Amino acid sequence: MSGLGQNRLHDSNGSATHFADVIEEQIKLLETIFVVPASKLNVVSHFVREITKGLKVEGGSIPMNPTWCMGFPDGNEQGHYFTLDLGGTNLRVCQVTLSDKKSKFDIIQSKYRIPEELKTGESDALWEYIADSLD
Repeated sequence: MSGLGQNRLHDSNGSATHFADVIEEQIKLLETIFVVPASKLNVVSHFVREITKGLKVEGGSIPMNPTWCMGFPDGNEQGHYFTLDLGGTNLRVCQVTLSDKKSKFDIIQSKYRIPEELKTGESDALWEYIADSLD
């Protein structure tokens, strides 16, 4: 293969370039793409510390609710269930009915836009909004 080792590559003007110079230039380009500044790494470390603290201490800056799955579904579950999905913009509420036929279900879904004042206000108002959505 031409251009490897000490062979020279030629650019569009016909001038010779050492392959090592081309590789070094490409490496520098890749470094700019993949190098993460220390400031961003510090943000990630701080975030991990805060969510860990949120699991251990009430009133942390990122409160967390520990949840556990005590088992796995086997497809034979039956009944009526609610699911809630609270994102940054919307609250999605689903009523899921699992039938007696294995893996068969019906779902009724409602989507509510979360008002801006609830995103930054007191948590009691947000929880009341969520509870009202279940009616």
